[in-house]
Amino acid sequence: MSDLLNAALASILKPLITGMSKRRMAQHTGNITLNGLQNPVTVRRDPEGVPYIYAQNKADLFFAQGFVHAQDRLWQMEVNRRLALGRLSEVFGEGALNTDRLCRTMGFGRMAAADLALVTDELRSLIEAYCRGVNAAIAAMGKKLPVEYKLAKFTPVPFEPIDVLAWTRLLTLQLSNGWGHELARAQFIQAMGEEYAAELDMRHDPRNPATLPNGIEFNAFSTDGRLQATQGPFLGELGGSNAWALTGKLTDTGKPYLCADPHLGPLMPGIWYQIYLECPGFRVQGVSLPGIPLVMIGHNAHISWGITLAFSDIQDLFVEQFEEGQTRRYLHKGEWKTAEVFPEKIVVKGKDAPHVEEVVVTHNGPVLNGVVDTGGQVLALNSPALRPSALTMGWYEMDQARNWNEFVAAMRYIDAPGLNIVYADVEGNIGYWMTGKTPIRGKGQGELPSIGWTGEYDFVGHVPFESMPHTLNPERGYVVSANNKVVKDDFPYFMGNVWMNGYRARRIEELLLTKAKWTRDDFPAIHMDVYCRPGLEFVQHFHGLSLKGGLAADALRLLLAWDGQLAVDSVGGCIYQVVRRELLSLLYRLAASNHHHEPWLIGRGMDPVLFKVSEFQGKDTTALLDLLNGSGSKLLQLAGGKEAALRQALLNAVEFLGKKLGAATANWQWGKLHDLTFPHAMAIQKPMDRVFNAGPYPIQGDTDTVFQTSIRPEIPYAANLAIPSYRQIVDLGDFDRSLWIKPPGQSGQLGSPNYADQVQPLLHGRYFPMLWTPKAVEAYAQKVLTLQP
Repeated sequence: MSDLLNAALASILKPLITGMSKRRMAQHTGNITLNGLQNPVTVRRDPEGVPYIYAQNKADLFFAQGFVHAQDRLWQMEVNRRLALGRLSEVFGEGALNTDRLCRTMGFGRMAAADLALVTDELRSLIEAYCRGVNAAIAAMGKKLPVEYKLAKFTPVPFEPIDVLAWTRLLTLQLSNGWGHELARAQFIQAMGEEYAAELDMRHDPRNPATLPNGIEFNAFSTDGRLQATQGPFLGELGGSNAWALTGKLTDTGKPYLCADPHLGPLMPGIWYQIYLECPGFRVQGVSLPGIPLVMIGHNAHISWGITLAFSDIQDLFVEQFEEGQTRRYLHKGEWKTAEVFPEKIVVKGKDAPHVEEVVVTHNGPVLNGVVDTGGQVLALNSPALRPSALTMGWYEMDQARNWNEFVAAMRYIDAPGLNIVYADVEGNIGYWMTGKTPIRGKGQGELPSIGWTGEYDFVGHVPFESMPHTLNPERGYVVSANNKVVKDDFPYFMGNVWMNGYRARRIEELLLTKAKWTRDDFPAIHMDVYCRPGLEFVQHFHGLSLKGGLAADALRLLLAWDGQLAVDSVGGCIYQVVRRELLSLLYRLAASNHHHEPWLIGRGMDPVLFKVSEFQGKDTTALLDLLNGSGSKLLQLAGGKEAALRQALLNAVEFLGKKLGAATANWQWGKLHDLTFPHAMAIQKPMDRVFNAGPYPIQGDTDTVFQTSIRPEIPYAANLAIPSYRQIVDLGDFDRSLWIKPPGQSGQLGSPNYADQVQPLLHGRYFPMLWTPKAVEAYAQKVLTLQP
């Protein structure tokens, strides 16, 4: 369909579908009588559509959470559970079959059944209550289901606990690191050869900080308020994203502040859902995941926490050797073992017979051949994210934790993903813990797919829980986590080599050291910071480069004059972004025997839906700087030397920008190339993209700025990979002074005023009140709905 026709159809359909959606809006005031409640529940909603839920017991509270999730996000929950269970093809047809095959192979549904048996009876009953609340909302909607159901021509079946835990499992694997880079590196070496590939391999800039520069540091407050070293990880009776916590000695209130800024892919609606939950014995506030009960990031009456991806290497690929002509018998340590085989029947809309996917699972994990490009090798994925786990207990216990000890106890449940969890409490403590069951390998470091049949590369254990990287009350008074290297190389256990490059963490630390005392209103400037240090370091190499007039000379002048700020109107920053990519592409194409796998070099993932990037994403900046700062690079020699390579990359960038943005360099602004769209699941069918999507919006930043807006390698230059998905500034001295924002909006209903109302505030550094006390909530959240039994 042409863009012109697409636009014309959208101009007709958007008001029509929006009107249909408005007639289906959820009820936010008055009374609703529902089967399944024991006592009345009060739901207050603020102007941003955030529900504050007050119940008299936990069962009713979780029922109400399921109810409001479904009121605002039922379609999103539908798509997500079908994705996790590999059941998209039932309603969307053959186009979704490959995604279903991959999800059945990973076995999220099988893992969910195992996980449900491991949680406590109490939590299982609350998950069941949550599902009853979702189903009560569906019943209350009747024929006024979200408009997407009308367009897709089906109705939802009841939600079950298995749906909740399967979606949890899918997210757990998506957020775990350690196997994508193995495939990428193998194909990279195949295309370029080991010597050239090594020059552009991943690396961490040693000048950038580690989260725990002193290793495991553990201090408690003494009776006079000073810190004293003590044994960890528990206190005695003495007492993937940016996150940081400051102790009271660095704040205006004398109490900690905790800031969280997780970066995830832009979606319509967004992945998070803001919520407040209260009943006797349970009170917590923050962001939840529609389709899953509890709060994932936020605070309760005692503690607050923020989360970033740890980028610890907790997964490996193993090359399996199957007996010739067999799909079940494989070799391990000189013996033939029998793999498990699960015939997965996938119903496909429009097909008479189901597709049967034969899933093979060795002792290492599922065999990925046929669902992922394995380069012809038989590869199995060994991951704690695909092992039975009671990880949901971790979030349940963290939501209720009253102190550091209870927080640490909650961490024990989270086998995966590998997360950095930054901590603060009302007593003045700050801390950090890394989650994820990190393997101890018999041999190697999992940088390439390992030989599986000898057993020598097998996992021989895991890093002991008490030895996982952590800190409490570090002497310097703050904790910073930005996907950077967590521990130094002398840490007694290998935690991986796939950390992000550390420039964001370095910048946050630099900014924190500019003030002796921090106030709440100082932190938005850090969230909004777009200073790109590696960009300026890259540009320094263009000094002395000579060009003979024309557009290229103008571009060089603008590049050299750039101040390092990646604002939307930055011309120099835009030129830098394109030149850097053109240099990377130039060097690869000179060295590679074929160009088929070029996107793998710069981070493209294994699957366009589930695994959009590998760990190589965002690492090329440091690799290129190493080449340019060093001497004897074979890649630069291929290009005729450093100066020739830079000149050609600049000329290529000028050609691209001229075609894309025109000949006037004043128009070469970063925001005109780098924009943000929140894509809806219906956007796969044009012109529904123009009906349901929000955007595009010009946006600042890149992978290396604190305001991170990263790019899918194979689809430049939009901010289509990761953006600030949620921000919170929690005041541990007065929770009513806390702030939050979550783009694009709270509602997934196209006709709702809260569909995309938090986008512009995010782009301009504004926040909304994150209220806690009844008086403050009642003054601000004036819509009241009562759920009656």
